[in-house]
Amino acid sequence: MYSTPISAHDFQWLIPHLMIVSPNRSIRVTSIGLSTFTGFHFQTENRKLMKYLLLSFFFISSVSAQTVLKISGEVTQPLNLQANDLKALPHVEVKAKDRDGKEHRYSGVPVIELLKKAGVTVGAQLRGENLVKYALVRAADGYEVLFALPELDPEFSTRTIILAESVDGTSLPSGTGPYRIVVPEEKKPARWIREVREIEIRFVK
Repeated sequence: MYSTPISAHDFQWLIPHLMIVSPNRSIRVTSIGLSTFTGFHFQTENRKLMKYLLLSFFFISSVSAQTVLKISGEVTQPLNLQANDLKALPHVEVKAKDRDGKEHRYSGVPVIELLKKAGVTVGAQLRGENLVKYALVRAADGYEVLFALPELDPEFSTRTIILAESVDGTSLPSGTGPYRIVVPEEKKPARWIREVREIEIRFVK
């Protein structure tokens, strides 16, 4: 008999439709993202299946350790953030209308928190020449949008621009997530950039 434990975090990444054979019954995994489970213990007499499971877990571990967001440019602390790093940062929820004209609830990290972590000149330091700095947000496909730093700073703006990771309580779908910029109260969501990969701080030339 071969066995291995697996956490709920790893389970949600497990390849769907995998057949798991246990002494009591067969379990067919038909979906992912089942966050209500706390953990599992898989058992099987099939050596090849157990080997496949272990290789899958190693793959999951390597993916979760990958950089998901890079912050560079005019910063004192360049960052290569992993998913767990982002989860550890303060989160807020904002309401905003997307292209469908409907109001949705978005949850994520205020962009200002990311800038603070990277040592960007915000708050009391955002004066003089620093006022001509901007954040260039870049997506996986190369699409870019620009924000002046005062737009992102609560000392200058009343709205909170976030790096969203969920909408209406659900993770952002493929092609939009895992992270997306959401700008509340903006008439057109043209700067709601999807699949965000990098934020670069620059001076206006």
